[in-house]
Amino acid sequence: NTGYIAWRLKTVHRKIRRGSVPPDSPLDGLPGGPKCQRPTNLEGQLDGDACREAMSLLNHTTDKSVIFQKMRETFQHRQKLVKDPGSSVHILSTFPRFLDTKGL
Repeated sequence: NTGYIAWRLKTVHRKIRRGSVPPDSPLDGLPGGPKCQRPTNLEGQLDGDACREAMSLLNHTTDKSVIFQKMRETFQHRQKLVKDPGSSVHILSTFPRFLDTKGL
């Protein structure tokens, strides 16, 4: 298997250098990454005290339906934290449910 993987990586790398990658392949350099603006549904977003209450509840609850609902409601706030270089380091301590809840 490792022989095949090494061969495949070498072949893909060679095709990229030559520019012979087909336009519909996943290697065509689609825009993306953390700074890409994606369409989002921002209805029902919490702000201010309601957002802080939801974040506090997230730290103390284990009910998956409540966790998913509050994560949806605090999405806009989390995006602000993620895009701020100073506070993005603390995102997992602010929202620890990312570490222990599957499906987030």
